[in-house]
Amino acid sequence: RIKRHHIFFKSIAKASADDTGFKAAMACGSAGKERDLIHSLVDYYDIREFLDIYEDLGKEELNRLLNRSKCNVLLSLKEGSNRSIFESMFSGTPVILLKNNIGVRKDYINEFTGILCSDRSLADDLRRMKADYLKFEPARWASENIAPKVSTGKLVSRIKELDEKITEMKA
Repeated sequence: RIKRHHIFFKSIAKASADDTGFKAAMACGSAGKERDLIHSLVDYYDIREFLDIYEDLGKEELNRLLNRSKCNVLLSLKEGSNRSIFESMFSGTPVILLKNNIGVRKDYINEFTGILCSDRSLADDLRRMKADYLKFEPARWASENIAPKVSTGKLVSRIKELDEKITEMKA
């Protein structure tokens, strides 16, 4: 329920109905009851031929999968700064993020990095991303706006600004 797989699977079913070449992947752990539920949902939506499920991938395998992907999808309603979003951007993979998500800064998802979606728009957004993923420039945007060196520079500037205000107030 937290990751909202049912929304993803329903959208895959819709997107693949119009596009027999549509393919999605999901990386996850292989935890007990949730695993069975996920596979039951895949069967319920009849999308097994359109979805590859990868379980318990190591970091290198996960990175290879991400680099082959046309986008990364995050549909959680509440999810703090999920690192997969940043890993995607820096690897050049655009993001589809649920616009109702609480936790991820929405201004990070923009014309360069990806799409903010709704549950209803996800199938169309997946099709759009399949067609247009090369039009996005997430790696460039991430390097210019949220890379560690850039973020550190912003923090140093803000600290200097606050320090100057404190100095003025003391004077």
